[in-house]
Amino acid sequence: MKDHPNLANDQIRENQKQIVDAEQRIIEMGDKLSITEKFTIEKLVNEKQDINQKLSKKVSELEQLNIKSYQLDPETREIFTNAAQKLQDKYLNKDSNVYVGENGVEDISIDSKQREVVVLLDISEKLLGSSSPDDIKSIVAEIKDTVDVDVKIEFGKITETACTVRTSTCNPSKGGVQIERQNSGGGGSTMSFKATHPTYGAGFVIAGHEAVAVNNNILQPKQGTIFGTVKKMGGSLCDCAFVKLASGKTVDNTIWAPEVGSTYPIATRVPQSAQIPGTFLNLSGVGSGVKYGDIYDSGLAFGRVNIITTGGDSGAPLYKPLVNGNADLYGEATASSGTKTIYEPWHYIKSDLGLSD
Repeated sequence: MKDHPNLANDQIRENQKQIVDAEQRIIEMGDKLSITEKFTIEKLVNEKQDINQKLSKKVSELEQLNIKSYQLDPETREIFTNAAQKLQDKYLNKDSNVYVGENGVEDISIDSKQREVVVLLDISEKLLGSSSPDDIKSIVAEIKDTVDVDVKIEFGKITETACTVRTSTCNPSKGGVQIERQNSGGGGSTMSFKATHPTYGAGFVIAGHEAVAVNNNILQPKQGTIFGTVKKMGGSLCDCAFVKLASGKTVDNTIWAPEVGSTYPIATRVPQSAQIPGTFLNLSGVGSGVKYGDIYDSGLAFGRVNIITTGGDSGAPLYKPLVNGNADLYGEATASSGTKTIYEPWHYIKSDLGLSD
């Protein structure tokens, strides 16, 4: 097998499924199994468990190498942080005294792995829509000349990811299923994960741009029945919302990944200290199904992962599968930025919405 974490994780999931099936067969057949048959099944279980332990160790080793590739010494980190801030003040921060006015810059981030600042430039709208190729070249050159570090220009724009179809009615529901704001006229998005609010009780988290406002009803699936009502909207920096469950509706503390035949119980909700660039994550969304990538950068209010999402993925849970079949929750996807996905990390969602868990 190639030393690739996605292939290894796929094999671990397949082995885990065979282990569960084998153990279930022993329970169901009981005394009907001969000693030889039972020995053969138990041998298979032991072999698969041993393989999973070795694969898990290999994935962990690869992940640590990947994490190291993202790490910068404090001086270099400060150089890139200052460069990114300088570009943000010039092109994104409208309150800055050096802001240039309406322009095509959509997003600015630090790629610490490649040691460069990445600028997402929209040439289809704003002031660039009617610009000539030479004008665009001049704008690109001006952006790059603003700072003294390498700058990579990506062409595109930040797009919210509410669109397609994936699932049917699901009660109890789970992270990864389709939801829609009632009368939205849109294509729906993805339920993030189960949550509890000290005032409103049991519910779930979704993307704020799907919820829009308090007291809007949320359907599951698209054009389905009312599954809950928005009770808490995130602030200006959190594209998130808490939805209180409707009467008779429940949601499990799991993430559904039907494309790989798995439902992951959520083991740990990962704190800010462990949201480390280079960490391998999965995404389970209505539009994309299951996708893999690593954390590209992370901060207090948002992060980015190297995953390309599509319509319907807004709210998709980001998680790390564990060898025991559970998963650690990292956050929810909210938008795409070129080849990256912007996500809200769990710790910020919890703080901004005032959740107890």
